[in-house]
Amino acid sequence: MKRIVTGRLLVAAVTSGSLALGAVACSSQSTPSQGSSSAAAQQKTVGIVDLVESDPLNVEVIKGVQAAAKARGWAVKVFDANGNADAANSAFRTYASDKVNMILDLAFPVTSVGAGLTAARAANIPVGGWGTGLAPGVLMTTVDDVGLPSAKAVLGAMGGPQGKGSVLALFYTGGPGFPGAQAVSQQVLKTAPGGHVQTQDLPLPGQPAEGSPLTTARGGRLPPGTGHLARRGASGRPMYGAVAALRQQGRTDVKTFSINGSPQAIQDVKAGLLTHELWENGYQEGQAVFNTTLAGIQAKQAGKPWTPKVLSVPGIAVTKENVDAFLAANHQ
Repeated sequence: MKRIVTGRLLVAAVTSGSLALGAVACSSQSTPSQGSSSAAAQQKTVGIVDLVESDPLNVEVIKGVQAAAKARGWAVKVFDANGNADAANSAFRTYASDKVNMILDLAFPVTSVGAGLTAARAANIPVGGWGTGLAPGVLMTTVDDVGLPSAKAVLGAMGGPQGKGSVLALFYTGGPGFPGAQAVSQQVLKTAPGGHVQTQDLPLPGQPAEGSPLTTARGGRLPPGTGHLARRGASGRPMYGAVAALRQQGRTDVKTFSINGSPQAIQDVKAGLLTHELWENGYQEGQAVFNTTLAGIQAKQAGKPWTPKVLSVPGIAVTKENVDAFLAANHQ
């Protein structure tokens, strides 16, 4: 899921020792509005409830949805809940009142938008999810497969199972992809019994601002010469602050890791500021979310059975060694 998407950071201090999907950036954001004109009612509409539109990966997912919807002649509405579950539930209810034809939940866990899902079911509006989990009325969702390879890369920086180190994990746990990534990280790093993991939540939005002081404070407790050091973020945003803090401190001894693959993160890899980035194709993920939800709608309309789908979302590891080839391949 990476998810979510949004706001996860892991800092590790080590002492020695498939999916091909097929949709678009919100060219403009619109808040759901009560009522629909007769002309607009003739065109099918998908309403997006987005976790936080300022996140680059979320932007790409929305772009993917828009492109897929446009290809089908659908209109798209977007509501940026800015991390607020109450606002997300309100958007669901407004979309239900507006009688849209589909609602897409981008990264809010189904457990936090129960009221909204109830409103959608009452209005007979199908729902699709991106890193949300499944619930009654949700025809599909995605699950993030990028957390495991990233956690293994951090383990390698710790020296493998025999390594010793201290890990500061900063996560936004408001979406199912985030606690999932946290659990994977903890499980992998536990294979190095000499390591220590400390976890702290980040606010959403605000991860870049939080990443910097936390990294600075951590660096003060683990000065140069402590051993091999690493940072890992389950999204690029907290790593922006972490990387900036490391540059200010002149800490070239620290390896950095993150997930989601924003343009800034890829450029940080190229500049040697980020050691390991797992890139996700958010654009294709958005297309897959719309198209799979639509396939479920069409199956139900035809009286055919539909089993809710869980689509796996893989990633591409980008490092200094392959970043030029990655950029030359024009991944978007």
